[in-house]
Order: sequence, then C-alpha cells, then structure tokens
Amino acid sequence: MSFNASLYSSDEDLHFEQAFKDAQIGIILMYAVTCIIAVVGNTCAVYVVVSRRRMRNVTNYFIASLAISDILMAVICIPFSLVANVLFNYWPFGAALCPIVTYLQVAVVFQNAYTMLAMSLERYIAIMHPFMVRLGKKRCLQIVTLCWVLAFLTPIPTAATSRVEIPEGHNDTYICMEIWDTDKQRFSYSVTIMILQYFVPLVVLIYTYSQIVRVIWLKEMPTPGELLSHAEPGHKPKDKEADPRKKVIKMMITVVGIYSICWLPLHAITIASDVDDSIFIPRYMRVVWIAAHWLAMSSCAYNPFIYWWMNPKFRDGYISILHSLRSMVFFLCDIGRGRKESAASFGNRRFFSRFGNGSGNNLSSRRHSSTQMVEFTGSFCDGPRRCETAMLTDQQIKEKPIVKDAEYLPELSKISEVTENGTSSYGIKANQSYIDDKLEHEFRT
Repeated sequence: MSFNASLYSSDEDLHFEQAFKDAQIGIILMYAVTCIIAVVGNTCAVYVVVSRRRMRNVTNYFIASLAISDILMAVICIPFSLVANVLFNYWPFGAALCPIVTYLQVAVVFQNAYTMLAMSLERYIAIMHPFMVRLGKKRCLQIVTLCWVLAFLTPIPTAATSRVEIPEGHNDTYICMEIWDTDKQRFSYSVTIMILQYFVPLVVLIYTYSQIVRVIWLKEMPTPGELLSHAEPGHKPKDKEADPRKKVIKMMITVVGIYSICWLPLHAITIASDVDDSIFIPRYMRVVWIAAHWLAMSSCAYNPFIYWWMNPKFRDGYISILHSLRSMVFFLCDIGRGRKESAASFGNRRFFSRFGNGSGNNLSSRRHSSTQMVEFTGSFCDGPRRCETAMLTDQQIKEKPIVKDAEYLPELSKISEVTENGTSSYGIKANQSYIDDKLEHEFRT
C-alpha cells in the first residue's frame, strides 16, 4: 500500500515537472512582455513630463518619480526573480549579488508606495484646504527626494541579513534568503515590512481619496477660483464646466486600486509562509507563487496605459512621440533603400529631402558653428501641396525678386542657414548660373 502511494506520488511529480517545463516558455514571455511594456511606457511618461514645460507641475513630478521607480522595478525585480525562481529554482548569481539585489528590490517597492502616499496627501491638502499655501515645484522635488531617501533607508536590515545558503539535500545549489537568528525575528521583520510597504499606505490612501471623493462628487465643493469669482460684485453665473480636479483624482484612484489588487496575493503568501513554511511543500504552490509574483510585477506596466486613457495631456505627448518615431523610421528606411527623395513629418511641418550630391545616393549634410553656413539637401513645406521658399545666395541674388510658391522649381533643393549677428534665416542655395538663367527666362516670359 505504501509502495503504491509512493509510486503514485513519484509519477505525479514527474508529470508536474514535465508540465511545468512545457509552460516555462509562456511564463518567460509573460515576464518579458511585462518588462518591455513597463520600461518603454514609463520612459515615455518621464519624457513627456520632462520635455514639455506645461507638464512640469506638482502632480506630474510625482507621476514621473513613480514612473522611474516602475522602470527600476522592471529592470531589477523582474529579470532576477524570473531567472532564480522560474528558470532555475535556485540563486545562480553568486553570493555578492544576493544582498544587493534583494535590498534594491525591496527599496524600489518602498519608493513606489511612498510616492503614491505623498501624492495622495498633496491632493488631500490641496482640495480639502484650498486656501492654504500650495505646494511649489521646488518643495515638491524636495519631497520626492525624501521619498527616495526613506525608501533606501527602510530596508537596510534586508541587505544586512540576506545571504546565500545551501538547502538540505542539495550540495551544488544555493538559495538567496534572509538569515535571522530566530523564526520570531524573521516573522516580525516580514510583518513590519508588509505594514510599512502595503497596509499603512493603503489605509492612508483609502482615507484621503474617500474624503476627496466625498467633497468633490458628493458635496460639489467649488474650486478656489469659483469661490473668488462668486465673491466679486456683478458676477453672473456661467454654465458649469467639467471640474479638472475630478480627472486627476480618477486617474490616481485607478493607479492606487490596481497597485493594491496586484500586490495583495503576494503579501498574503509571504505572511502565510512566515507563519508556516510547509505551505510550499505541495508542488502546485510554486505555480501559485509565480502567478502572484507576476501579478505584483505587472503593476509597473499598467500605469502608462492609465495615463493614456485618463489624461489628455499625456495622451497628446504619447501621440507626439509615436509620430516622431514613425517619421524617423520612414526616414531611415528611405535612406537604407537609397531613394533619392524622402519625406518625414515633424509636428505640422513636413520635410522633403533629396539624397545625393550629384555623384551618389548618400545624404549630403554639413553642419558648422553658428557663424558658418549649414547645408543639406531638402526643403521645408508647411502644407501637403504648397512650398514657400526663399532663395539666399549672394548679394546679387538678394537684389532680385524672391521666388515664392516655387513648385515649378523642383530642382532647387539646397537649403542654407545663414547666421548673421545672432539671427538666422532659411533659404535655397543653388548654382549661381542656373538661378540666373532661370530668373531671366521667367522675366522674359
């Protein structure tokens, strides 16, 4: 009877291992896609905030800090956890990286939580106490810096206790784990980390945003500008417009809600394993842990989509980036194909370029200092059909009438930038004799 049971258990383990190996490709793809989306999406979010002056406000500074922590989570947490816990089921990176990687992983998650906590408190003070002094940009950057400092100070015990150990029955493999003197110390530290990282921020976030929702949606509290306008004599009520505060609050509530849902299963498994580590004996618990871990890591990939969906300014920034990338790809493809002409759009302006300097297919481009001439082939057009150009060559050509709407001069493709006394202008520089002949022909006709 015992032999049959052990044989059945052995067969079950073999089937599980085979099924797990078959599913590894899908698991790797899930982690890889999550990592790529998180890095690309959050990088675009940071670029939109940094590159656009109108996006540099207090709320967006917090969003940029949150995006940076999401990038670090995707770069530090996902690859190491994927290799150690999914592919090999042991720590293959050596003893030196064990405390460093473990410490950075915990610090990045703390920074995420602290940033959302600071953001909710800033919104709470701004809406619940509208006549208090608003948080300035400089003060906001100081708070962001403080969040990063606290995030790296809080998990110092993790770095001090993390080391590689050889598990029982495995002489050639190592695992990276926290080594405490007693199980009680390990459990107390795990509970403290979970409270500081998850439950305290979650309680504060729920309270602040519930109060904000109560004031904005239920009580319809006016903005400070509306209060001041109502106090002015002769004020006439206008049609009520959409409250811009609601859009921001909806977006941040969505971010917090997804963060809370994604991290709850992993925290529950961690606490349960600290209470009773035998829960990992069943084979299926490895799959459960991987699913919970992937869900927690995926939280860093959702925010860019939330910004796109719920913030029109971020959406415009993303669209601008996509248009620029598309134009660059088309431009490079045309160069690679050796085409003589190509077009690339930058905003509302389309740039047509002609390749070759008369002897080849390479793009002729020369750039010098601000006091010299910059030449390259092409002409700028502000519309799909019309192209207004101005010819700047030497003093003799400047004295002649400037040709506009030069659709009948497709051969004139030289653009020059002439800088004099700090000012620059754009025009077409062409062969001297060709321009003279062409203008003389036009004047005769």
